[in-house]
Amino acid sequence: IHMGASVLVFLLARRVGEAAGAGGAAFARWAALFFAVHPLGVQAVTYVYQRAVSLEALLVYGTLALYWKGRERPWGGAYWGALGTGLLAMGAKEPAVTLPLLIAALEWILRKPGETLGPMLRRGWPFALLPLQVAIQVWRVQSQADGQVAGGFRESGTHPVDHGFTRLQYLGLQFPIVLRYLALSLFPFPLHFGYDRTPPLPGAPFSLPVAATVLSAGLLAGLMAFVAAGPQRFRLPRLGLALFLAPLALESSVFPIKDLAANHRCYPGLLGAALFFAWAVTRLRRPLALGAGALALLA
Repeated sequence: IHMGASVLVFLLARRVGEAAGAGGAAFARWAALFFAVHPLGVQAVTYVYQRAVSLEALLVYGTLALYWKGRERPWGGAYWGALGTGLLAMGAKEPAVTLPLLIAALEWILRKPGETLGPMLRRGWPFALLPLQVAIQVWRVQSQADGQVAGGFRESGTHPVDHGFTRLQYLGLQFPIVLRYLALSLFPFPLHFGYDRTPPLPGAPFSLPVAATVLSAGLLAGLMAFVAAGPQRFRLPRLGLALFLAPLALESSVFPIKDLAANHRCYPGLLGAALFFAWAVTRLRRPLALGAGALALLA
């Protein structure tokens, strides 16, 4: 499954590289190699339970590849294939609900000069409906939990959180973790979350680390502004950041899971990290030597 996802990363990167004028084959090779040897992805393979996350990534990347092939002929064979594969992705793992955001990032950053929102919306709107099945299931589970804990909710899977947090409180608690996510995307070992982020029980004092919250929120806002309105010559790194941050944003604010990185929830976002790495390496003076060194260090 992981190697299949790596092949799809190569195909996507080649298309994206050609569309952005960064070259096709060399750019795609660096992206696929980075994705294949990154220890966060490899550990997701060796941890049996998380092969569901690997499968989700494979299906999400397959959807993006088919969509990219069929976007010029909406409702053609490739387009229907993308919809079907996207529907399967929704059943693999909850982070697949970010698929519409990934498609939107592709459309927005690689749009033709002067292209308006209309054609992009006409191509992509059906994919915005796919997450409804996941959203309905999450709502059902949270509604059941609301009867058990006043004002509380729990994870959409099988592990109850039941600490009585509101969604807004949980969002605030997760802000400082964004910085750790960004570090884990490059150097996942020996960094880990451990279990030091257990929320306090209802009635216990609750506070947020102000400095870390302000810093991480400011960093996140700056990155989002760069993605949305950065210079056109940086559209490839902007796309990489968008594809990397989209799954993390959802996981760290909607689903209350305290050990996200330890359970490899950022694995699908490695597509964005791979594109960013490929963009950086192809701009080095000695890309072969320096890029190979970086890959060897990761491996």
